[in-house]
Amino acid sequence: MASEDQKCERQPGSGNAASKDPGGNSTHAKAEDRVLQFRNVLNADPENEEALLGLGHAFLEGNGIAQDLDEALACFQKAADQESAHGYWMLYRLYSYFLRSLSLGNDDPKVIERFRLALSICTHDLLRRAAELGDVAAQVSYASECRCFSDGSEAAAFYQKAAEQGNPEGQRGLAWRYYKGEGVEKDLVKAAYWFRSAAEQGDVLAQTRLAKMYRYGEGVEKDLRAAEAWDWRSQETTKKDRMQAWDRPDFLTLEDAKRSAFWSGSHFNFGGDVESTCEHNFARAAAAHYLEKHGFNLDSEGFGYKIMDVQ
Repeated sequence: MASEDQKCERQPGSGNAASKDPGGNSTHAKAEDRVLQFRNVLNADPENEEALLGLGHAFLEGNGIAQDLDEALACFQKAADQESAHGYWMLYRLYSYFLRSLSLGNDDPKVIERFRLALSICTHDLLRRAAELGDVAAQVSYASECRCFSDGSEAAAFYQKAAEQGNPEGQRGLAWRYYKGEGVEKDLVKAAYWFRSAAEQGDVLAQTRLAKMYRYGEGVEKDLRAAEAWDWRSQETTKKDRMQAWDRPDFLTLEDAKRSAFWSGSHFNFGGDVESTCEHNFARAAAAHYLEKHGFNLDSEGFGYKIMDVQ
């Protein structure tokens, strides 16, 4: 019988499914061709960043090749050795996953071995380096981490970097900094600008906050029609997200989704500010949606609470 770790590792990616595209070709066969191309490139140039990252993701997702987290780790490490921002970001994600892998009582020897390996790594340094090199997802994640452990100026700086790259989460994070005056001088006009930038890209949390700013005239001229319009857009975005975006959540494995549902849900038992509450509620709903698709019931799995709606 397969271990829980083995079951989880087969979960991400659709490489084992031989689904057909409109042209009748096998998607899996195309994935295998890409893997072969990556290998050919690396045979000629072992330090090719694009091929290392492509092969790493193929191993991570089991897409065109058998899933192997150790091989994925090796590819991302080689990319990071070339100062690849995304290579550092993926190292951070994998090592962080390894550190969480024992939290559900998994005693598989391979899981324990990876956990011990991850203990020897400073994941914070990996995340910071990825952010410094320009990986936008890392910039948002690092800024969120700084938000909890610094005076806010570093969080604002990295949210700014992500925002300027057009990332809606970075724009929303920067908007909150201006809204609260954390790490920057409080400026409701700039807060409204960045909330609008994120909202126009479909960020539902930014849409909801922008609606409230119009309703109460915070940083913008009071406009009840605009408030209603943004409220309506946030509701439509939420419906669309449930049907589309949550089908592709950023979880490495099924166990990651379980942990996201648990920790996001437990946040409400301890309280939190509006920004954190909205983020955790959204993350929990996404995780719950993902788990339900894979046949898990949160209550029966021992989480002890019901799925909450996005605020």
